[in-house]
Amino acid sequence: MLGFYVSAVFTRWWQIFDNIGWIDTPCLWITQYIKGETEKAKCVRRNCIRYSILTQAMVLFLLFSEFEVSLRFTVTWQQAYVNVFQLSIIW
Repeated sequence: MLGFYVSAVFTRWWQIFDNIGWIDTPCLWITQYIKGETEKAKCVRRNCIRYSILTQAMVLFLLFSEFEVSLRFTVTWQQAYVNVFQLSIIW
């Protein structure tokens, strides 16, 4: 029974990481399509890759912070929605 649970949790997390877009392919496209040895071309490539890295870091940060918040607060979104709906009916 424990093995089934561990397998289910691992499969869920693996699917989450598969659905996250990784920046390897876009960075290779950037270096392939923005050609040139001039300072402007190097600056454009560098900035595009920096923004890609920033985007990846923000996605991972949001993913892990959402997981920590869900561990801290046990109220699900459905329960919160029902509570708000019930309050609006009372008013």
